[in-house]
Amino acid sequence: MKKIAALLLGLALISFNVFAAVNVNTATEEQLQTLNGIGPAKAKAIVDYRTAHGPFKSVEELDNVPGIGPATLEKMRGDVTLTGPTTVKEKEKSKPAEKTETKKTATAKPAAPPAAATKAESTPPATAAPAAKASTAQQDKMKDCNAQASKQKLKGDDRKAFMKSCLSGTTQAAEEKKLTPQQQKMEDCNAQAKSKKLTGDDRKKFMKTCLSAT
Repeated sequence: MKKIAALLLGLALISFNVFAAVNVNTATEEQLQTLNGIGPAKAKAIVDYRTAHGPFKSVEELDNVPGIGPATLEKMRGDVTLTGPTTVKEKEKSKPAEKTETKKTATAKPAAPPAAATKAESTPPATAAPAAKASTAQQDKMKDCNAQASKQKLKGDDRKAFMKSCLSGTTQAAEEKKLTPQQQKMEDCNAQAKSKKLTGDDRKKFMKTCLSAT
């Protein structure tokens, strides 16, 4: 009795695997992908065709679906049905997941090249130091001239004229003439008085203030 029961159970399992079929009129895209030769794109094409034209009237009608030709049709013919429930084989059901996992593993590798770009970006330009020096000298000159203008309480056009005179090449002229600091100071003050067009007592007063400024 036990042997008969085991035999019947075995036959039931065999018949389940042998007669497993996919109903192309009701199957989902995932179920359609269990068919031999059908991937995600072709499964979607079958569902789209079924939605547009209604249920398939024959297995041969699958040949009209874009991407499915006679060769693909022959591969899956034995597992396709037009009626009844969809019965998916366990082995076939696991195939798409394995394929997706393999694809993820294969595409996970290339990610190293950006290191070269980082190296190139980290290299500083060779001309940065001289440019910084020149900028610092110019800033120092500007600070010095601003300090002098503030001491003399110059504003508006007077301040502009003074700054222009201060930032001009008076220092270069002094080096060429080899003037003493006192003579250079006199030259600067005279130049400023001239640029302001001062005369008489106004000029004397300005020169006194200018020469007393340290």
